[in-house]
Amino acid sequence: ATIQNLTIENAEIENTSTDSDAQAGILVANVYGDLTVKNCYVSGTITGTNAVRFAGGLIGHVHSAGSVKIESCYANPQVKKLTDGGFAGGLIGYLSGGSQGKGGLLLSCNTGTVKNAATGGFAGGLIGGYKAGYSYKGGKIYNMTDLTSCYNAGDVYGDTAAGVIAQFSGSGVNNDGSSGQPHASKVLNYGKIYGVKSAYGTIND
Repeated sequence: ATIQNLTIENAEIENTSTDSDAQAGILVANVYGDLTVKNCYVSGTITGTNAVRFAGGLIGHVHSAGSVKIESCYANPQVKKLTDGGFAGGLIGYLSGGSQGKGGLLLSCNTGTVKNAATGGFAGGLIGGYKAGYSYKGGKIYNMTDLTSCYNAGDVYGDTAAGVIAQFSGSGVNNDGSSGQPHASKVLNYGKIYGVKSAYGTIND
């Protein structure tokens, strides 16, 4: 699926569920398949009411069976009140598993405030949490996605806070065959980072 040339301004997303594993995003809550988001702008408030586990300015949760490519997108969200141990991101709340070598973040940014004051919570300027996994394509194993020419300019608050990715875990192989973290080229943080326990300028691995 593709979402392209879409603007959503001053959205108000408020969770009314009591499910502590809920997901929320101004654009999409959950991704289970292949999704491309291009030339989109969103702004607004996501209020978890202490029940949302994954919240992102664009996307709440990319599941292990899904992949996402975000290009030339701009998010200005205000994210707050997640459940304990939850993940908040300016673009994506949580990214699980493999992207089949198709995903990526390109020429995209967050300028909104990402605040996750919940106990044990993670807040990332671009991505709240990313768990690397494996997927197969053409007989090779891949996991994530490249991050290219992206930046965060919003302030980030959390038990663990980072300008780009608040938590990176797992292991796998990048699209070029290298292992370790997802590739990040010209990825910058301009926002202020406030971590109760830990604070990182870019990626916490």
